[in-house]
Amino acid sequence: MPDQDRYSPTEARNQIRKQETQAELKRISDAMNDWLCLQRDMDRDGQEYVGRHKSQLEAIESLLSGAIAPLKKQIDDSEPGLDSASFYSAFRAYDEAIVGLERVWQYFRDKLDQRVEGRRERPVLRAADEVVWSCYRPVISRVFGNAGPMPSPPPLAYVAPEYSPAALQSDRPPASLMMTADLEFLQGFMKNLPVALLRLPPWIVASPWWLVYVAHEVGHFVQKDLKLIAWFAAGVRNAAGQSGQLNPSELDKWSKWGEEIFADAFSIMMMGPWAILGILEAEWSRPDQMVRRKPEYPSPAIRLALMRACARKVAGSLRESWCDPLSELDLDAIAAADPAARRDWSAVDPVSGFVLGPMRDGIGTLQSLCGVEAGIFADGGTVKRLSQDIDRPGAPVQRSLDRPRHLASASLQAWARWRAGGATAAESRANLVARTTEYIARSGEQKTRSRLMPSVNIQGSGADLLKQLLQRADE
Repeated sequence: MPDQDRYSPTEARNQIRKQETQAELKRISDAMNDWLCLQRDMDRDGQEYVGRHKSQLEAIESLLSGAIAPLKKQIDDSEPGLDSASFYSAFRAYDEAIVGLERVWQYFRDKLDQRVEGRRERPVLRAADEVVWSCYRPVISRVFGNAGPMPSPPPLAYVAPEYSPAALQSDRPPASLMMTADLEFLQGFMKNLPVALLRLPPWIVASPWWLVYVAHEVGHFVQKDLKLIAWFAAGVRNAAGQSGQLNPSELDKWSKWGEEIFADAFSIMMMGPWAILGILEAEWSRPDQMVRRKPEYPSPAIRLALMRACARKVAGSLRESWCDPLSELDLDAIAAADPAARRDWSAVDPVSGFVLGPMRDGIGTLQSLCGVEAGIFADGGTVKRLSQDIDRPGAPVQRSLDRPRHLASASLQAWARWRAGGATAAESRANLVARTTEYIARSGEQKTRSRLMPSVNIQGSGADLLKQLLQRADE
């Protein structure tokens, strides 16, 4: 309690109000520091710190600590001699700022905490972290080299109650932070926070073979990091125009589809034909729906035809045979029944040729950039053998940079074989789930990644965030 000999009744009341806000700020500051220590302690293989989420944690810490420090100083320096109305008004703004800071922290904390021991999402996210790294790191290293940190950290995977996987770029602010109009100003801060996210649907927890979708989403981050988005969109438009069947408005649609076409092609390089099976499972529907164009995607029939054309060309370049997940689906007939789909069909061959051709600035082809080699996805190749290992309890797990994504493809192949056999036993499915997450989580490179992660210190952003929070509270 305040010393009554030191303070007047008004000052004593104000001092108690100040102590309450100080206690709340200390609570969130201590909790955040404890959480950071816990997350870094969990990011280990045995006793070795790996650094899977080093950059993300540094970014979150830099932003929030940069706001908490000046806020603490303002609170501590506040003199209780003001009239209570003015004092309480100022401290209400401080309290609202503390809530705003906790909301930003909560957004990221919820996603990282899904990896805590005992959480239902933990097994699949431990596997997802390895698949993300396996898809992202080899490509980035071929462009930027192996010596120093990467230009951006790989995306952080998490599970959310949404139907589809999604790539949430750091410069596209999360909608869940924009729940009320008075927090729209947070968009600017989120754009500068290098924490890109990869959202996974909740059903992937019980069906981890759908981690093949990770490759498509990582493709979006690779395209952005290599500054290929605008170049690729223009190239797709020009290639589609070679068919002579599409009008300018339709060519504009092809240009808008460029990002998803790139991600689909990238997923084939990472997961082989099993990427196509993943899209088939998501897109298969009635013929009238299969020819319906979408704002960001071609119609499902054209999308699948493009993926099949790319897969066939890559397999042909390797002089090997890949399985065809679309063998029982007559895409030609489905597209032929719709005038717009027929016109789009005419662009499949030239667009797939462009997709697999040389990229700008001497980067090479997508196939060379992704390191697609013979013997991986061929009938009887590496993925086929791994799919048989997944069916054998106790099979040895070899570690390598490529192995997690190969195991993701192998798991889907094992599931497809399980489904084709008419197996319905819950126990056999549960075993496949457990072995998939265990094998993938144990298959990544056994070395630290921290030196490869870019260091993040967002100078001034925390102070700017605090300024905005206080301004909004005062309005």
